[in-house]
Amino acid sequence: MRSLDREIAARLRQAKPQVEATPPPFATVATLIQRSESGPPRAIRGSRRQRFGVLLALGALTLAGSGWGASQLLSGAPVSPTFAWVKAKPTVALGVPLPSSLKVLGLRAADPAGGPPWGMRIIRTSRGQACIQAGRVVDGRVGALGTGYAFHADGRFHPFAPGVGVGLECSQVDAGGNLYHARGAITASADGLSLAENTFERVHCDLPDQHNWGVRCPTSQLRLLAFGALGPDATRLSVSFQGRSFDVRPYGPEGAYLLAFPAPKGTNVGPYFGAQAPHRPTLTVHFRDGSSCLVPEANDTDECKPEGIDFSNGPKLTAAELATPVHVSYTKRLAGGEPPLTTDGQHSVVVDPTTKPGPVLIVTFRARVGTPAPLSAYAAEIHRPVIAGCFGGSRLLSQEPTHTIASGQRVRIVIPLQATCHGRYAGRVLYFAIDRSLQPGSEERLLGGISRRMLGLPHNRGRDEQELTVGRFAIDLPVDHR
Repeated sequence: MRSLDREIAARLRQAKPQVEATPPPFATVATLIQRSESGPPRAIRGSRRQRFGVLLALGALTLAGSGWGASQLLSGAPVSPTFAWVKAKPTVALGVPLPSSLKVLGLRAADPAGGPPWGMRIIRTSRGQACIQAGRVVDGRVGALGTGYAFHADGRFHPFAPGVGVGLECSQVDAGGNLYHARGAITASADGLSLAENTFERVHCDLPDQHNWGVRCPTSQLRLLAFGALGPDATRLSVSFQGRSFDVRPYGPEGAYLLAFPAPKGTNVGPYFGAQAPHRPTLTVHFRDGSSCLVPEANDTDECKPEGIDFSNGPKLTAAELATPVHVSYTKRLAGGEPPLTTDGQHSVVVDPTTKPGPVLIVTFRARVGTPAPLSAYAAEIHRPVIAGCFGGSRLLSQEPTHTIASGQRVRIVIPLQATCHGRYAGRVLYFAIDRSLQPGSEERLLGGISRRMLGLPHNRGRDEQELTVGRFAIDLPVDHR
Protein backbone atom coordinates (compact mmCIF):
# COMPACT_ATOMS: atom_id res chain seq x y z
CA MET A 1 0.00 0.00 0.00
CA ARG A 2 1.36 3.45 -0.95
CA SER A 3 2.05 6.02 1.78
CA LEU A 4 -1.01 8.10 0.82
CA ASP A 5 -3.21 5.01 0.97
CA ARG A 6 -1.85 4.20 4.41
CA GLU A 7 -2.46 7.79 5.58
CA ILE A 8 -6.03 7.71 4.29
CA ALA A 9 -6.71 4.36 5.93
CA ALA A 10 -5.25 5.56 9.23
CA ARG A 11 -7.37 8.69 9.22
CA LEU A 12 -10.51 6.75 8.46
CA ARG A 13 -9.90 4.27 11.27
CA GLN A 14 -9.31 7.13 13.69
CA ALA A 15 -12.49 8.91 12.62
CA LYS A 16 -14.68 5.82 13.18
CA PRO A 17 -17.49 7.27 11.06
CA GLN A 18 -21.07 5.99 11.08
CA VAL A 19 -22.30 3.87 8.20
CA GLU A 20 -24.87 5.66 6.08
CA ALA A 21 -24.86 4.11 2.60
CA THR A 22 -23.31 1.55 0.29
CA PRO A 23 -19.83 2.87 -0.54
CA PRO A 24 -17.72 2.87 -3.68
CA PRO A 25 -14.59 0.72 -3.63
CA PHE A 26 -11.67 2.01 -1.60
CA ALA A 27 -9.49 2.33 -4.72
CA THR A 28 -12.04 4.69 -6.28
CA VAL A 29 -12.07 6.92 -3.20
CA ALA A 30 -8.26 6.94 -3.02
CA THR A 31 -8.01 7.94 -6.68
CA LEU A 32 -10.41 10.85 -6.17
CA ILE A 33 -8.43 12.09 -3.19
CA GLN A 34 -5.12 11.77 -5.03
CA ARG A 35 -6.52 13.83 -7.89
CA SER A 36 -7.61 16.48 -5.42
CA GLU A 37 -4.07 16.64 -4.03
CA SER A 38 -2.45 17.09 -7.46
CA GLY A 39 -4.93 19.42 -9.11
CA PRO A 40 -8.62 18.92 -8.37
CA PRO A 41 -11.36 20.86 -10.08
CA ARG A 42 -12.00 24.30 -8.63
CA ALA A 43 -15.26 23.12 -7.12
CA ILE A 44 -13.45 21.10 -4.48
CA ARG A 45 -10.21 23.11 -4.14
CA GLY A 46 -9.62 24.69 -0.77
CA SER A 47 -7.58 24.55 2.38
CA ARG A 48 -6.07 21.35 3.77
CA ARG A 49 -8.82 21.28 6.40
CA GLN A 50 -11.48 21.42 3.70
CA ARG A 51 -9.77 18.64 1.72
CA PHE A 52 -9.58 16.53 4.90
CA GLY A 53 -13.33 17.03 5.35
CA VAL A 54 -13.88 15.63 1.86
CA LEU A 55 -11.62 12.72 2.75
CA LEU A 56 -13.68 11.91 5.86
CA ALA A 57 -16.97 12.20 4.00
CA LEU A 58 -15.81 9.78 1.35
CA GLY A 59 -14.13 7.63 3.99
CA ALA A 60 -17.38 7.16 5.83
CA LEU A 61 -18.71 5.45 2.73
CA THR A 62 -15.57 3.39 2.38
CA LEU A 63 -15.81 1.99 5.91
CA ALA A 64 -19.46 1.17 5.29
CA GLY A 65 -18.38 -1.51 2.86
CA SER A 66 -15.48 -2.85 4.88
CA GLY A 67 -17.61 -5.00 7.19
CA TRP A 68 -17.90 -2.85 10.34
CA GLY A 69 -14.96 -4.53 12.03
CA ALA A 70 -14.62 -4.23 15.79
CA SER A 71 -11.77 -1.75 15.44
CA GLN A 72 -14.09 0.64 13.59
CA LEU A 73 -16.74 1.00 16.31
CA LEU A 74 -16.42 2.67 19.68
CA SER A 75 -18.10 0.86 22.56
CA GLY A 76 -21.02 2.57 24.20
CA ALA A 77 -22.73 1.97 27.51
CA PRO A 78 -23.74 -1.68 28.06
CA VAL A 79 -27.44 -2.53 27.93
CA SER A 80 -28.26 -3.53 31.50
CA PRO A 81 -31.09 -5.80 32.66
CA THR A 82 -34.50 -4.25 33.21
CA PHE A 83 -34.44 -4.85 36.94
CA ALA A 84 -30.75 -4.11 37.42
CA TRP A 85 -31.41 -2.92 40.97
CA VAL A 86 -32.66 -6.37 41.99
CA LYS A 87 -29.66 -8.49 42.90
CA ALA A 88 -29.85 -11.89 41.22
CA LYS A 89 -29.23 -14.88 43.47
CA PRO A 90 -28.01 -18.37 42.50
CA THR A 91 -30.87 -20.05 44.41
CA VAL A 92 -33.79 -17.76 43.53
CA ALA A 93 -36.06 -17.61 40.49
CA LEU A 94 -34.02 -18.19 37.29
CA GLY A 95 -30.71 -18.07 39.13
CA VAL A 96 -27.55 -16.38 37.85
CA PRO A 97 -25.63 -16.94 34.60
CA LEU A 98 -22.87 -19.54 34.67
CA PRO A 99 -19.62 -17.86 33.51
CA SER A 100 -18.72 -20.89 31.40
CA SER A 101 -21.74 -20.26 29.15
CA LEU A 102 -21.25 -16.56 28.39
CA LYS A 103 -19.13 -17.01 25.28
CA VAL A 104 -20.86 -16.11 22.02
CA LEU A 105 -21.34 -19.13 19.73
CA GLY A 106 -19.33 -19.29 16.53
CA LEU A 107 -22.60 -19.21 14.58
CA ARG A 108 -23.09 -16.03 12.50
CA ALA A 109 -25.80 -14.72 10.18
CA ALA A 110 -25.04 -11.91 7.74
CA ASP A 111 -27.30 -8.87 7.97
CA PRO A 112 -29.25 -8.25 4.73
CA ALA A 113 -27.99 -4.65 4.61
CA GLY A 114 -24.43 -5.36 5.73
CA GLY A 115 -22.61 -4.26 8.85
CA PRO A 116 -21.84 -6.43 11.88
CA PRO A 117 -23.31 -9.93 11.62
CA TRP A 118 -25.92 -11.40 13.92
CA GLY A 119 -24.88 -13.88 16.57
CA MET A 120 -26.17 -15.56 19.71
CA ARG A 121 -25.17 -17.20 22.93
CA ILE A 122 -26.93 -19.73 25.11
CA ILE A 123 -26.59 -18.64 28.72
CA ARG A 124 -27.09 -21.41 31.25
CA THR A 125 -28.06 -20.51 34.79
CA SER A 126 -27.53 -21.91 38.26
CA ARG A 127 -31.14 -23.18 38.32
CA GLY A 128 -31.14 -25.26 35.17
CA GLN A 129 -32.41 -22.62 32.75
CA ALA A 130 -30.97 -21.94 29.32
CA CYS A 131 -31.52 -18.43 27.95
CA ILE A 132 -30.95 -17.52 24.31
CA GLN A 133 -29.52 -14.08 23.69
CA ALA A 134 -29.22 -12.80 20.12
CA GLY A 135 -28.01 -9.52 18.65
CA ARG A 136 -25.36 -7.89 16.49
CA VAL A 137 -21.83 -9.13 17.14
CA VAL A 138 -18.74 -6.95 17.36
CA ASP A 139 -15.39 -8.16 18.67
CA GLY A 140 -16.92 -11.37 19.97
CA ARG A 141 -19.63 -9.59 21.97
CA VAL A 142 -23.36 -9.55 21.32
CA GLY A 143 -25.31 -6.32 21.59
CA ALA A 144 -26.99 -3.48 19.70
CA LEU A 145 -25.92 -0.68 17.39
CA GLY A 146 -26.49 3.02 17.93
CA THR A 147 -28.15 3.61 14.57
CA GLY A 148 -31.52 4.92 13.45
CA TYR A 149 -33.61 5.60 16.54
CA ALA A 150 -31.49 3.52 18.93
CA PHE A 151 -29.20 5.13 21.53
CA HIS A 152 -29.78 8.56 19.99
CA ALA A 153 -27.91 7.34 16.89
CA ASP A 154 -24.56 7.63 18.69
CA GLY A 155 -22.86 5.33 16.18
CA ARG A 156 -21.50 3.08 18.93
CA PHE A 157 -21.80 -0.59 19.78
CA HIS A 158 -23.64 -1.35 23.03
CA PRO A 159 -22.97 -4.86 24.40
CA PHE A 160 -25.70 -6.76 26.20
CA ALA A 161 -25.09 -7.63 29.82
CA PRO A 162 -25.66 -11.35 30.54
CA GLY A 163 -28.73 -10.53 32.62
CA VAL A 164 -30.48 -9.03 29.59
CA GLY A 165 -30.85 -12.53 28.19
CA VAL A 166 -31.89 -14.08 31.48
CA GLY A 167 -35.66 -13.76 31.50
CA LEU A 168 -36.00 -12.87 27.84
CA GLU A 169 -35.98 -16.25 26.10
CA CYS A 170 -35.40 -18.80 28.85
CA SER A 171 -36.40 -22.46 28.79
CA GLN A 172 -35.93 -25.40 31.11
CA VAL A 173 -33.40 -27.92 29.87
CA ASP A 174 -34.52 -31.52 29.55
CA ALA A 175 -33.67 -34.40 31.90
CA GLY A 176 -30.30 -34.83 30.15
CA GLY A 177 -29.39 -31.14 30.22
CA ASN A 178 -30.28 -30.61 26.53
CA LEU A 179 -32.03 -27.48 25.34
CA TYR A 180 -34.87 -27.47 22.85
CA HIS A 181 -36.20 -24.00 22.11
CA ALA A 182 -37.55 -23.70 18.58
CA ARG A 183 -39.62 -20.78 17.37
CA GLY A 184 -40.23 -19.23 13.99
CA ALA A 185 -39.22 -15.78 12.82
CA ILE A 186 -39.88 -12.69 14.89
CA THR A 187 -39.78 -9.05 13.85
CA ALA A 188 -36.82 -7.22 15.37
CA SER A 189 -35.10 -3.89 14.83
CA ALA A 190 -32.01 -3.94 12.63
CA ASP A 191 -29.97 -2.34 15.41
CA GLY A 192 -30.67 -5.37 17.64
CA LEU A 193 -32.01 -3.32 20.54
CA SER A 194 -35.51 -4.80 20.45
CA LEU A 195 -33.99 -8.14 21.53
CA ALA A 196 -33.05 -6.60 24.90
CA GLU A 197 -35.45 -6.25 27.80
CA ASN A 198 -35.24 -2.61 28.84
CA THR A 199 -35.95 -0.87 25.55
CA PHE A 200 -38.39 1.44 27.35
CA GLU A 201 -35.35 3.45 28.50
CA ARG A 202 -34.06 4.00 24.96
CA VAL A 203 -35.18 6.37 22.23
CA HIS A 204 -36.57 4.00 19.67
CA CYS A 205 -39.39 3.52 17.18
CA ASP A 206 -42.59 1.49 17.42
CA LEU A 207 -42.44 -2.14 16.39
CA PRO A 208 -45.61 -4.03 15.35
CA ASP A 209 -48.45 -3.55 17.85
CA GLN A 210 -46.45 -0.95 19.81
CA HIS A 211 -47.50 2.66 20.26
CA ASN A 212 -44.88 4.03 22.62
CA TRP A 213 -42.85 6.56 20.65
CA GLY A 214 -45.28 7.92 18.09
CA VAL A 215 -43.10 6.94 15.15
CA ARG A 216 -43.37 3.60 13.42
CA CYS A 217 -40.16 1.75 12.61
CA PRO A 218 -39.41 2.00 8.87
CA THR A 219 -39.46 -1.41 7.22
CA SER A 220 -35.85 -0.82 6.15
CA GLN A 221 -34.88 -0.77 9.84
CA LEU A 222 -36.56 -4.10 10.61
CA ARG A 223 -35.45 -7.69 10.20
CA LEU A 224 -37.08 -11.10 10.41
CA LEU A 225 -34.97 -13.18 12.79
CA ALA A 226 -35.31 -16.88 13.54
CA PHE A 227 -33.08 -18.36 16.23
CA GLY A 228 -33.17 -21.18 18.72
CA ALA A 229 -31.86 -24.61 19.63
CA LEU A 230 -33.06 -27.89 18.12
CA GLY A 231 -31.31 -30.34 20.44
CA PRO A 232 -28.48 -32.81 19.73
CA ASP A 233 -30.51 -35.08 17.42
CA ALA A 234 -31.49 -32.48 14.82
CA THR A 235 -29.70 -33.08 11.50
CA ARG A 236 -30.92 -30.21 9.34
CA LEU A 237 -33.33 -27.30 9.17
CA SER A 238 -35.20 -26.77 5.91
CA VAL A 239 -36.03 -23.13 5.18
CA SER A 240 -38.48 -21.75 2.64
CA PHE A 241 -38.98 -18.01 2.15
CA GLN A 242 -40.11 -15.83 -0.77
CA GLY A 243 -39.77 -18.59 -3.35
CA ARG A 244 -36.34 -19.71 -2.18
CA SER A 245 -35.61 -22.97 -0.34
CA PHE A 246 -32.42 -24.14 1.31
CA ASP A 247 -31.16 -26.30 4.18
CA VAL A 248 -29.21 -25.21 7.25
CA ARG A 249 -27.07 -27.52 9.35
CA PRO A 250 -27.67 -27.07 13.10
CA TYR A 251 -24.65 -25.67 14.93
CA GLY A 252 -22.92 -27.36 17.85
CA PRO A 253 -24.26 -29.77 20.48
CA GLU A 254 -27.28 -27.52 21.12
CA GLY A 255 -28.35 -27.71 17.47
CA ALA A 256 -28.41 -23.91 17.32
CA TYR A 257 -29.76 -21.99 14.34
CA LEU A 258 -29.81 -18.29 13.46
CA LEU A 259 -31.31 -16.73 10.33
CA ALA A 260 -31.69 -13.06 9.35
CA PHE A 261 -34.01 -11.89 6.56
CA PRO A 262 -35.03 -8.45 5.27
CA ALA A 263 -38.45 -7.43 6.52
CA PRO A 264 -41.09 -7.51 3.75
CA LYS A 265 -43.31 -4.52 3.15
CA GLY A 266 -45.92 -4.07 5.88
CA THR A 267 -43.89 -5.85 8.56
CA ASN A 268 -43.97 -2.82 10.84
CA VAL A 269 -47.69 -3.31 11.58
CA GLY A 270 -49.66 -6.26 12.90
CA PRO A 271 -49.29 -8.51 15.95
CA TYR A 272 -46.38 -7.94 18.27
CA PHE A 273 -43.11 -9.44 17.00
CA GLY A 274 -44.83 -12.11 14.92
CA ALA A 275 -43.95 -12.21 11.24
CA GLN A 276 -47.19 -12.64 9.32
CA ALA A 277 -47.98 -15.22 6.64
CA PRO A 278 -47.26 -15.30 3.78
CA HIS A 279 -44.42 -12.90 4.61
CA ARG A 280 -42.54 -15.22 6.95
CA PRO A 281 -40.10 -18.08 6.55
CA THR A 282 -41.26 -21.67 6.96
CA LEU A 283 -38.90 -23.80 9.05
CA THR A 284 -38.95 -27.60 9.18
CA VAL A 285 -36.58 -29.51 11.47
CA HIS A 286 -35.41 -33.04 10.62
CA PHE A 287 -34.13 -35.56 13.18
CA ARG A 288 -31.83 -38.61 13.10
CA ASP A 289 -34.70 -41.09 13.31
CA GLY A 290 -36.19 -39.73 10.08
CA SER A 291 -38.97 -37.74 11.75
CA SER A 292 -39.58 -34.07 11.08
CA CYS A 293 -41.90 -31.32 12.22
CA LEU A 294 -42.76 -27.74 11.43
CA VAL A 295 -41.23 -25.19 13.79
CA PRO A 296 -44.14 -23.21 15.28
CA GLU A 297 -44.40 -19.48 14.74
CA ALA A 298 -43.68 -17.08 17.57
CA ASN A 299 -47.35 -16.74 18.55
CA ASP A 300 -48.41 -20.35 17.95
CA THR A 301 -49.15 -22.79 20.75
CA ASP A 302 -48.50 -25.87 18.62
CA GLU A 303 -45.47 -27.84 19.66
CA CYS A 304 -42.90 -29.44 17.45
CA LYS A 305 -42.16 -32.74 19.19
CA PRO A 306 -38.40 -33.27 19.09
CA GLU A 307 -36.57 -36.56 19.01
CA GLY A 308 -34.09 -37.23 21.80
CA ILE A 309 -35.53 -34.68 24.27
CA ASP A 310 -36.86 -35.94 27.62
CA PHE A 311 -39.13 -33.45 29.39
CA SER A 312 -40.26 -35.87 32.09
CA ASN A 313 -39.43 -35.18 35.74
CA GLY A 314 -39.46 -38.90 36.34
CA PRO A 315 -42.06 -40.79 38.40
CA LYS A 316 -44.79 -38.67 39.97
CA LEU A 317 -44.42 -38.02 43.67
CA THR A 318 -47.00 -39.24 46.17
CA ALA A 319 -48.35 -37.49 49.27
CA ALA A 320 -46.65 -40.14 51.42
CA GLU A 321 -43.25 -39.24 49.96
CA LEU A 322 -43.79 -35.58 50.85
CA ALA A 323 -45.55 -35.89 54.22
CA THR A 324 -43.73 -34.24 57.12
CA PRO A 325 -44.72 -32.55 60.43
CA VAL A 326 -45.55 -28.84 60.08
CA HIS A 327 -45.12 -26.41 62.97
CA VAL A 328 -46.64 -22.94 63.37
CA SER A 329 -45.89 -20.17 65.85
CA TYR A 330 -46.97 -16.57 66.38
CA THR A 331 -44.79 -13.47 66.87
CA LYS A 332 -46.15 -9.99 67.63
CA ARG A 333 -43.46 -7.96 65.90
CA LEU A 334 -41.31 -9.26 63.10
CA ALA A 335 -40.32 -7.81 59.73
CA GLY A 336 -40.11 -9.98 56.66
CA GLY A 337 -42.09 -12.43 54.62
CA GLU A 338 -43.80 -11.98 51.27
CA PRO A 339 -47.10 -10.05 51.46
CA PRO A 340 -49.72 -12.77 51.07
CA LEU A 341 -52.53 -12.69 48.57
CA THR A 342 -55.88 -12.89 50.35
CA THR A 343 -59.23 -13.92 48.89
CA ASP A 344 -62.79 -14.34 50.11
CA GLY A 345 -63.68 -16.40 47.08
CA GLN A 346 -64.80 -13.35 45.09
CA HIS A 347 -62.14 -10.73 45.59
CA SER A 348 -58.41 -10.76 46.13
CA VAL A 349 -56.09 -8.17 47.65
CA VAL A 350 -52.54 -7.89 48.90
CA VAL A 351 -52.70 -7.31 52.64
CA ASP A 352 -50.19 -4.86 54.14
CA PRO A 353 -47.43 -4.99 51.51
CA THR A 354 -45.03 -3.07 53.80
CA THR A 355 -41.98 -4.61 55.41
CA LYS A 356 -42.47 -2.86 58.75
CA PRO A 357 -42.39 -5.08 61.85
CA GLY A 358 -45.78 -6.46 62.76
CA PRO A 359 -47.67 -9.63 63.70
CA VAL A 360 -46.71 -12.72 61.75
CA LEU A 361 -47.18 -16.46 61.65
CA ILE A 362 -44.05 -18.56 61.18
CA VAL A 363 -44.62 -21.91 59.47
CA THR A 364 -41.71 -24.36 59.57
CA PHE A 365 -41.14 -27.89 58.27
CA ARG A 366 -38.36 -30.09 56.98
CA ALA A 367 -38.69 -30.70 53.25
CA ARG A 368 -38.37 -34.33 52.24
CA VAL A 369 -38.20 -33.37 48.54
CA GLY A 370 -36.05 -30.55 47.22
CA THR A 371 -36.91 -27.85 44.68
CA PRO A 372 -33.67 -27.50 42.68
CA ALA A 373 -35.23 -25.68 39.70
CA PRO A 374 -38.19 -23.34 39.05
CA LEU A 375 -40.35 -26.39 38.37
CA SER A 376 -41.56 -26.89 41.92
CA ALA A 377 -42.31 -24.82 45.02
CA TYR A 378 -43.84 -24.97 48.48
CA ALA A 379 -46.68 -22.70 49.62
CA ALA A 380 -48.84 -22.21 52.70
CA GLU A 381 -52.62 -21.97 52.52
CA ILE A 382 -54.47 -20.55 55.53
CA HIS A 383 -58.18 -20.45 56.39
CA ARG A 384 -59.43 -18.11 59.08
CA PRO A 385 -62.78 -16.80 60.38
CA VAL A 386 -64.37 -13.79 58.71
CA ILE A 387 -64.82 -11.11 61.34
CA ALA A 388 -65.23 -7.31 61.33
CA GLY A 389 -62.10 -5.56 60.15
CA CYS A 390 -60.51 -8.79 58.93
CA PHE A 391 -60.67 -9.39 55.21
CA GLY A 392 -61.19 -12.78 53.71
CA GLY A 393 -61.71 -16.37 54.71
CA SER A 394 -58.71 -17.90 52.95
CA ARG A 395 -55.24 -16.85 52.02
CA LEU A 396 -52.32 -18.50 50.30
CA LEU A 397 -48.67 -17.54 50.31
CA SER A 398 -46.34 -18.97 47.70
CA GLN A 399 -42.55 -18.95 47.87
CA GLU A 400 -42.50 -16.15 45.35
CA PRO A 401 -40.21 -16.14 43.54
CA THR A 402 -39.28 -19.79 43.66
CA HIS A 403 -36.28 -20.82 45.76
CA THR A 404 -33.85 -23.69 45.70
CA ILE A 405 -34.57 -26.02 48.62
CA ALA A 406 -32.45 -29.08 49.28
CA SER A 407 -33.86 -32.42 50.37
CA GLY A 408 -33.88 -32.46 54.17
CA GLN A 409 -33.61 -28.67 54.46
CA ARG A 410 -35.60 -26.85 57.14
CA VAL A 411 -38.03 -24.43 55.45
CA ARG A 412 -39.36 -21.29 57.12
CA ILE A 413 -42.31 -19.34 55.70
CA VAL A 414 -43.12 -15.99 57.34
CA ILE A 415 -46.71 -14.80 56.82
CA PRO A 416 -47.59 -11.17 57.76
CA LEU A 417 -50.99 -10.80 59.47
CA GLN A 418 -53.64 -8.15 59.86
CA ALA A 419 -53.55 -6.88 63.42
CA THR A 420 -57.36 -6.98 63.74
CA CYS A 421 -57.68 -10.65 62.78
CA HIS A 422 -58.09 -13.10 65.65
CA GLY A 423 -59.52 -16.58 66.10
CA ARG A 424 -58.41 -19.95 64.75
CA TYR A 425 -56.00 -20.12 61.85
CA ALA A 426 -56.01 -23.53 60.19
CA GLY A 427 -53.92 -24.31 57.17
CA ARG A 428 -51.64 -26.62 55.28
CA VAL A 429 -48.36 -26.62 53.40
CA LEU A 430 -48.70 -27.52 49.71
CA TYR A 431 -46.20 -28.77 47.16
CA PHE A 432 -46.66 -27.64 43.56
CA ALA A 433 -44.77 -28.99 40.55
CA ILE A 434 -44.86 -28.88 36.76
CA ASP A 435 -43.02 -31.03 34.26
CA ARG A 436 -40.34 -29.68 32.00
CA SER A 437 -41.94 -28.28 28.89
CA LEU A 438 -41.35 -27.15 25.34
CA GLN A 439 -42.85 -23.82 26.35
CA PRO A 440 -40.43 -21.25 27.87
CA GLY A 441 -41.02 -19.54 31.20
CA SER A 442 -41.23 -22.44 33.66
CA GLU A 443 -41.32 -20.20 36.73
CA GLU A 444 -44.10 -18.06 35.29
CA ARG A 445 -46.15 -21.16 34.49
CA LEU A 446 -45.58 -22.60 37.95
CA LEU A 447 -46.51 -19.43 39.84
CA GLY A 448 -49.40 -18.77 37.48
CA GLY A 449 -50.89 -22.15 38.37
CA ILE A 450 -50.44 -21.45 42.07
CA SER A 451 -52.14 -18.05 41.76
CA ARG A 452 -55.11 -19.49 39.83
CA ARG A 453 -55.48 -22.19 42.46
CA MET A 454 -55.49 -19.64 45.28
CA LEU A 455 -57.90 -17.23 43.58
CA GLY A 456 -60.34 -19.97 42.65
CA LEU A 457 -60.03 -19.23 38.94
CA PRO A 458 -60.84 -21.96 36.40
CA HIS A 459 -57.81 -24.17 36.09
CA ASN A 460 -57.84 -27.69 34.74
CA ARG A 461 -54.73 -29.24 36.17
CA GLY A 462 -53.04 -31.32 33.51
CA ARG A 463 -51.01 -34.47 33.73
CA ASP A 464 -47.86 -32.37 33.85
CA GLU A 465 -48.90 -30.63 37.10
CA GLN A 466 -49.00 -31.78 40.72
CA GLU A 467 -50.52 -30.33 43.88
CA LEU A 468 -49.98 -32.35 47.06
CA THR A 469 -50.48 -31.70 50.79
CA VAL A 470 -47.26 -31.86 52.81
CA GLY A 471 -48.78 -31.34 56.26
CA ARG A 472 -51.41 -29.42 58.23
CA PHE A 473 -51.32 -26.96 61.13
CA ALA A 474 -53.61 -24.86 63.35
CA ILE A 475 -53.18 -22.05 65.89
CA ASP A 476 -55.56 -19.88 67.98
CA LEU A 477 -54.91 -16.14 68.19
CA PRO A 478 -56.64 -14.19 70.98
CA VAL A 479 -58.45 -10.88 70.44
CA ASP A 480 -55.59 -8.92 72.01
CA HIS A 481 -52.91 -10.64 69.95
CA ARG A 482 -51.73 -7.21 68.77
